Amino acid sequence: MVWYEIPELGIKFLVKQGIKESLIYKPTKNSSVVFSTKELSKIYNCGLNQSASVPLVLIEKIKGKPDDYEWKDYYMARHPKQFNGFFVIYNGPQSVYATGKENIAK
Repeated sequence: MVWYEIPELGIKFLVKQGIKESLIYKPTKNSSVVFSTKELSKIYNCGLNQSASVPLVLIEKIKGKPDDYEWKDYYMARHPKQFNGFFVIYNGPQSVYATGKENIAK
């Protein structure tokens, strides 16, 4: 296991070495990052600059703690990880990347 750091969010987490080598991310405008992998980026609509809003997973940084918000249940369902003064949640993709061989990048 090795540390994978996301300086834009001020967090780091442990991943397997092979995953670290493949994992890529892109910061967004609203204190979050979206992830994909080098392998998934080769598939149509799975890259970080494609139209898919969450290629693999989105990690979002939110001030305070889940109990501070009216949507506490929404945040709690996304397995929040509490840090000093903020927490992070994650969301997965809302749709599949490719529907058939015609969508695979050549």
